[in-house]
Amino acid sequence: MPKINLSQNESKVLRTLVENSRLTVNEIAKVTNLNRNTVRAAIKFLTSQKVITRFTVNVSPPEDEKMILLEIDDLEQIPEGDRIEVLELANGKYVVLCKMDLLKRSIKYNSVNIVNRRQNFDNVATNVSTYCDYCGREIKDEILTVKYKNHEYYACCENCKSDLNKKLTRLEK
Repeated sequence: MPKINLSQNESKVLRTLVENSRLTVNEIAKVTNLNRNTVRAAIKFLTSQKVITRFTVNVSPPEDEKMILLEIDDLEQIPEGDRIEVLELANGKYVVLCKMDLLKRSIKYNSVNIVNRRQNFDNVATNVSTYCDYCGREIKDEILTVKYKNHEYYACCENCKSDLNKKLTRLEK
């Protein structure tokens, strides 16, 4: 994903969608205290920048239904509808989470593990990073903001904030 900075409004909309992707634009507007046009524009930006790649529903399997984790070389041998989750490894292989009954089919796998419990971590902070608009480094600590002509810029430290202010002031002249 390319380096992009999200505005406060885009961040609010994204966090709201992570919590509940089924909300309508009107409902998101109420939750975030934004108007509908702003919410629509934020969603359009987030999808165009591929921050949001799909709106989905995760269905939890029944507690008594066992799943397996297969390491395989060829992903095509498992139909897309049978894949619960897929990880592509750096060595070109795949790890696929699927239902136990998939073992009844003739699938070539390198290893198989039984999954006792699956836990989702849908934390948006792990997916989106914020970068300094002056030096380009990832901001790991407090985000400092510079407001200029209806736009908000981000800085990673006081030096970058000061230099960014100077740069924007020079551009105005």
